[in-house]
Amino acid sequence: MGSGTTAIACEQISRNWIGIELNEEYCQIIEARIDDYKKQARLFN
Repeated sequence: MGSGTTAIACEQISRNWIGIELNEEYCQIIEARIDDYKKQARLFN
């Protein structure tokens, strides 16, 4: 999943997504980025 950019793009256009990542450190980074995006999205909706 890299840093989760594609997952965030899917969230922005209301698409479902599935992510696979082997490195647990990246999973934590991705989860934090998606959580931050969702908090920001609520401010503008």
